[in-house]
Amino acid sequence: MTENTEPTRILPTSTSPPSAAEAAAALVDENLRSGATGATGAVTTSAATVASTTTDFTKPPWVAVPGVANFRDVGGYPIRIAGAGESEGGSGIGRSRRNLIYRSAEPSRITPEGKIIIQELGIRKMYDLRSEAELGRLGDMAKVIEVEGVERVFAPVIRNEDYSPQALAKRYEQYMTGNLQSAYRSIIKSSATSYRQIFRHLLQPSPPPILIHCTAGKDRTGILVALVLLLAGVPDGTIAREYELTAKGLVEVKEMIINYLMKDEKSMAGGGRERAENMLSSRSNTMIQFLDILRSEFGGVEGYLKDICGFSDEEVERLREAVVEKDEKPLFDEEGEPVPLL
Repeated sequence: MTENTEPTRILPTSTSPPSAAEAAAALVDENLRSGATGATGAVTTSAATVASTTTDFTKPPWVAVPGVANFRDVGGYPIRIAGAGESEGGSGIGRSRRNLIYRSAEPSRITPEGKIIIQELGIRKMYDLRSEAELGRLGDMAKVIEVEGVERVFAPVIRNEDYSPQALAKRYEQYMTGNLQSAYRSIIKSSATSYRQIFRHLLQPSPPPILIHCTAGKDRTGILVALVLLLAGVPDGTIAREYELTAKGLVEVKEMIINYLMKDEKSMAGGGRERAENMLSSRSNTMIQFLDILRSEFGGVEGYLKDICGFSDEEVERLREAVVEKDEKPLFDEEGEPVPLL
């Protein structure tokens, strides 16, 4: 999946024991203090150099928000509209709605310029999916940020348990091997109160744009975004490729995160770098496996919304209408590649 650009500065958080994003912050701060930065103020790493030649973070789906990692719009992906072919007066195509749902890693190091961009995007709510335990452990390293005109909504997937990447790794040994099925099954089972708030927002007439984030913007955020895209009618393969983008969204700090995680010998015992890499992974097959679980165990996205979240059939259809743009040309093909806008 090729996107486009110059990476924005990626400054997630840190504490002990560190999650992937938390570890990044400590090392970013350490490097900034020692002056190990490039011309733009981003920490200089070989991975970042490679990323800058392959990914353009100023072009869709990316939005360059200084101080916030992994920031992108989940709109623009292709869908098929049932009953809206040319004979019915439509094109039979459409896309997931743009400028409605944005996703990112935690935003505690957003710059003043980044706050202005958030406001210019029209974002009115920021949904924070992290737990109380996670925020308590992070303390000042992930302080709550305020953006004028934007409401922060605390919507923990699990209120009192730590669901950061490293906590998941300790809770589910398979997470360290890159097998995230148990962790993702646990998240979806526990997510009703959290995700219901977000879907309720989408039910209102002409809902304003929102930002959804957790710590790294990968697992809890990724599952919510997958539900939205599946409801819209985006193909599984495209959803999986959108999920993969997180690896690129965090690329500037990847090596620093891995090096930091490998210092936690108790967690990394017997795995070293491979375990650390798996904690950061966002492989397409992981999302395909999750979508299989969603269908076989929860009745698909419709079953989840009705049986777990308590929405009616009519509300589910209204939600579907809210997250699609009918007869609008997608920005990407089913492989997630940009398409020409003629």
